[in-house]
Amino acid sequence: MNAAGAARIVSHSLARDLGSAGDSCLTLSLTTEPGTAGVAVARFEPKLWDAVERCAAALRGAPLFAKPEPIALGALSIAEGSERAAWALVDAARVDACCRALGMPLHLWLGGALRTSIPIAVEIDDSAADSSLDDLALRRGVRRLVVSLRSARVADVVRAVARLRSRFGSATGIGIRLDRQFEVAAAQELFGAVAPLHPDFVADPCVDGRAAHAALARHMPPVALSVHRYLPAAVAPTSGMAGAPVLLVDPVAVGGIDAVRALATLAALNGAELWLQAGNGEPWEVCLAAQLASTCPGAGQPLVVPARAFAAGAVSECLAAGAWPVPTSLGIGWPAAAPGRGLGAGFVAAPT
Repeated sequence: MNAAGAARIVSHSLARDLGSAGDSCLTLSLTTEPGTAGVAVARFEPKLWDAVERCAAALRGAPLFAKPEPIALGALSIAEGSERAAWALVDAARVDACCRALGMPLHLWLGGALRTSIPIAVEIDDSAADSSLDDLALRRGVRRLVVSLRSARVADVVRAVARLRSRFGSATGIGIRLDRQFEVAAAQELFGAVAPLHPDFVADPCVDGRAAHAALARHMPPVALSVHRYLPAAVAPTSGMAGAPVLLVDPVAVGGIDAVRALATLAALNGAELWLQAGNGEPWEVCLAAQLASTCPGAGQPLVVPARAFAAGAVSECLAAGAWPVPTSLGIGWPAAAPGRGLGAGFVAAPT
C-alpha cells in the first residue's frame, strides 16, 4: 500500500474567523499522518461547532480513505439540522484531504466534470432587494435571480416580483423562494397571481412540501422545494423529494457530498432540475457547490450565490460572465485564496 493509501486522520482543529461575506465562520481542518490537511467552512453556530467537534474527534486514528458511516460518529440525531451539517462538513474535509493526497480536484474524485463552468443565479433577500443590489447584478452580467420573500400576503409577493421584473426585463430569470408561510389554497391563489410575471419557479410555498407539490403540480410556474427543509430522519434523501420539478439543494444542509449525489440521480431519473446553493457565499461553499454541480447530469442549471457575498467581492472575480469556472486546484478548492481577498490563481476554468 502506498503512503497515500495508508494515511490516517491524526488530528483536527476548529477556528472561528470572519468570513468573506461578513459572517462569523467556522473552519475545520483535518490533518493526516503524512501531513495532508482537508478543510471545510460554514457559518458559525454554537450548536454546529459542538457537533463538528464530536464528529471530528470520532475520526481520530481512522483510515483517511475508509468512508465512515454517520452512525459511527457518536450519538448523532441526523434528523436535526446542525448534526446533519456537522457530518457533511467533517466528511467534506475528509474528502478534501483524500483529493489533496492524490493530487486531484474534487470533480475528478467524483468521476470527472461534465461541464467546465456553471451558470450563476444571485439570491437576494426581500429586506435587501434594493436598487443598489439590482444595479450591481446588472453591471456584472448576472441574468438569473432568486428572491427570498417572507411576507404571507399574496399582494406583497406579487409586488416584489413585479418590481424586479420591471427592472430586469423579460430576459432575466427570476425564481421565488418563500418561507412555507402559505396554506395550500392561498398558495394556489399566489401561483395564479405571479404566473403573468413568468418566474422560473416558486419554492417552499407550504409547510407540507409533498402536499404543496400534489396540489400545485399542474400550476405554472413550477413548484420547487428546498430539500433540507423537508428531509426525513435520515441522511439519505427519499425518492419523494425528486417528484418536484425543481430541487434547491444546499450541500451541507442536506448531509454532504453523498446526499447531493443521491439527489442528483433521483432528479435525473424524474426529469427534475437540481439547483445547488452556495450556502452563505463563502469561497469554500461556492467551490463545493460548483464542483458538485459540474458532475451532475443536466445542463444549464445554475449555482445559487447570495447577493451579499457577490456585492462584497468574495466571488465577484468569477461572476463577470455570469458563470463560475470549475476549480482545477486540488481538493474542493480551498484555501487557494484567503477570505475576503478574491479567489486567487487557483480558481481557473478547467480546460475544454
